[in-house]
Amino acid sequence: MVQYVEGVHVGSYELITAPEKVWGGPDKDGNWNGMLGVLQRGDAEFAIGPFTITPQRETICDMSVPISGANKDIMMERPRLRTDMAGFLKAFTLEVWLLTAMSILAISCATIVLVKAEGRVFGRVVKNAYSHTILWVLKSVTQENLVAQDDISWRLEGGSSLHQYFREAKSGVQLEVYQRLGGTFKDCWEVREQVIAGKFVGLCDDTTIMKVMAWDFSTSGECHIYMARESIISSVWMGIGFKRNSSYIRRANRVIRMITEAGLVQHWLTEEIGSIPQCLRPPSADRGLGIAALNFEAFSGPLLVLAGGLWVAAMAFTMELLVWRFAAWVPWTKLVRAQDGTLSIVGPMGNFLQVLSTVLRFDYELTQSPEKVWGGPNENGDWNGMLGMLQREEVEFAVGPFTVTPQRETVSDLTYPLSGADKAILLARPKLDTDVAGFVKAFTYETWLLTLLFAIVTIIVTILLVRAENALFGTPVKDLGSKVTLWVLKAFTQESSTWLPENDAGRLLVTTWLLASLVFMSSYSGILTAMLTLPRVVIPINSIYDMVGQSDIPWRLEAGSSMFQYFKEATDGVRREVFMGMSGTFQDCWAARQEIVNGEFAAICDIITMKKAMAWDFSTSGDCHLYIAREMVYSSAWVAVAFKRNSSYFEPANDVIRGLLEAGLVDQWLREVIAVTPQCLQPPSADRTDGVSPLDLKSFGGPLLVLLGGELMAAVVFGVEFLMKAY
Repeated sequence: MVQYVEGVHVGSYELITAPEKVWGGPDKDGNWNGMLGVLQRGDAEFAIGPFTITPQRETICDMSVPISGANKDIMMERPRLRTDMAGFLKAFTLEVWLLTAMSILAISCATIVLVKAEGRVFGRVVKNAYSHTILWVLKSVTQENLVAQDDISWRLEGGSSLHQYFREAKSGVQLEVYQRLGGTFKDCWEVREQVIAGKFVGLCDDTTIMKVMAWDFSTSGECHIYMARESIISSVWMGIGFKRNSSYIRRANRVIRMITEAGLVQHWLTEEIGSIPQCLRPPSADRGLGIAALNFEAFSGPLLVLAGGLWVAAMAFTMELLVWRFAAWVPWTKLVRAQDGTLSIVGPMGNFLQVLSTVLRFDYELTQSPEKVWGGPNENGDWNGMLGMLQREEVEFAVGPFTVTPQRETVSDLTYPLSGADKAILLARPKLDTDVAGFVKAFTYETWLLTLLFAIVTIIVTILLVRAENALFGTPVKDLGSKVTLWVLKAFTQESSTWLPENDAGRLLVTTWLLASLVFMSSYSGILTAMLTLPRVVIPINSIYDMVGQSDIPWRLEAGSSMFQYFKEATDGVRREVFMGMSGTFQDCWAARQEIVNGEFAAICDIITMKKAMAWDFSTSGDCHLYIAREMVYSSAWVAVAFKRNSSYFEPANDVIRGLLEAGLVDQWLREVIAVTPQCLQPPSADRTDGVSPLDLKSFGGPLLVLLGGELMAAVVFGVEFLMKAY
């Protein structure tokens, strides 16, 4: 770049470095250090950089026209497919394992007591009741799971724009990034090997990260660097910094425009970086096609348990020997009231009002409508709210901005549109469902009832057939009913049994039941596994048709808004149902955001306000609690500033608005106040990011309740047996 500029403008140059060898940032006394400090003191004509363009940096130097974009991303060691020795324990949470262990202990104790009591009642002698019972209970205990992630510290580049960005943060996740910072580094290129080694995560620009990826792949033949999917800051531009009022900046800008229009900057970057499409793929693509064999580490956990079991068995044998021997409309407009009672507004519309008053040279005073609503027609045709004040010509214009509708244009002049403002439904974010009775929902109730019916029929037919064969061949069998019933249940649950009919007809019948049971249990196991590992997210409202068709979540409309008027004037159809079925109104979507998060009601709001509410929610809680319905309620809506009829300021204001839109300032102002929350705009099904999660207590509560019910029924049956024996 410098050589190209030198070729166009004849001259020579000398390169110097800043004493601190950093980009530069303000000290406590307001003076800047690094390369930007050199420019501030006038020690150099310009600094090559390129520098990320920020408002703070433009206060002490003149920035050239942008050379290229430079989004800021996270650079870290590339995640690998991990194996975990303790992975087989992570299928359930700790609470589930503890409760299961307690259940096993309770079943063992209850079974021992019950078997001994029944032995005394019926005069049966049971040998080794303790060992038989415990061994039977423990026969079914096996589980497996996949792996967890490691915590990694992060660092920022010293003196960079990102370091300044996070240092100046006052709240939210940006402040937390700076407070928990693990240190700083010189620059992203110098620390590439430390990032590959997994010592820390670096926050860098995407161009440098791709250069590091290319270097890594060219030197090792593999990809060891991963660039996080979501950018920290997007729409960032890079420029060259000049000292104030430099005579070179205009000529340099012409050269830069010529270079960028010719595509030379991108060409130079491509030549420098190279092509690394394989390293830009997600880490999940690193595993080839097919199912990989379990390695030793993945299977070492169960092997260690087995080795431990052998050791415990040896110790138990030794102990046996011993025992034997011993025993307002945020983000557009936010009202601020001073101590003296005067009002001011901040946000994009505050910026617009400041620009408009400066360009058109007028002073203004802010006032609120008595009703504090946007405004709509009363029964007599007069309008209330801000639009009513315009109709009565009590004010020159209303900032708003207002959604443009034909009705509003009858009482005011609406300017050139500032932005789009589609309307959708905002509600509490649906969560991944867990169901105590989920283990029985692998099949419909009809399937379960039909299976039970066939089991009963199989038991009855088998008893009758075996009895007939026994009478025919003279081979009596004791307790035939209990044996057949127990065998049918064991075959159904894929358990082995020592009893079988002695003749061919009976064996043919039980073979049929075995095949049917195999198909049933295989299907049940597969469906249940899929339901537990990939639980579905039930989204109750995704359109206004869903909203009026459900009764679990009430909905409300914003008082005096265009949507309230839109649904109020509907005469039939779903729009009329929305108005007739609403549970009330609210002041505005921003003021009602906490109530929506709490799930008190769903609201119809504009997209921009909903994104602002999502950004607020994520910055204060670190999680996403809001969801925007997939289908728009009202699309192709526009917002504008409303003027009284025939205002002399109307046409000049339109010229100002067009200039702001062409410069991209309106969109920039919105981005500054909304922030970026792409993770909250994803569907709720994407909230689970750690793969297969352990089963929690609620998911596993159903089988445990069945187990408890079985224990209670066994106690009742024993009581009946005892009473029958006694009397």
